[in-house]
Amino acid sequence: MAFYDDMALLAASLLKDFGTRATLTTNNRTFNKRTNRMEDEDSTDTTCLAVVRPIEITDEDGRLLKQTQAVLNKLPVEGGKLTMGDSTWTIGKVTTVKPVGKPIVYFAEVS
Repeated sequence: MAFYDDMALLAASLLKDFGTRATLTTNNRTFNKRTNRMEDEDSTDTTCLAVVRPIEITDEDGRLLKQTQAVLNKLPVEGGKLTMGDSTWTIGKVTTVKPVGKPIVYFAEVS
């Protein structure tokens, strides 16, 4: 267990040293019975540290694709927004690295 505690501290230290202050915006949605649709109620902003970088992945057909990935110290919500300076990305699939149940770092596809 001490190994994973050390990795969590290392991830936090790396994001502190190399990350940029960013804002995660999550829209809180509710179902409106009169219109039969989901509607945005309000939004919540959370400050975090993040690094945004391009990555290459291979899809199921063997094609090499380029994506943009964010590494964060706070849990993003799919469909939310990540803002760093003048740049804003929409958050896609989120992956949490938590080998023994304790989150170490979060990866999010952004576009």
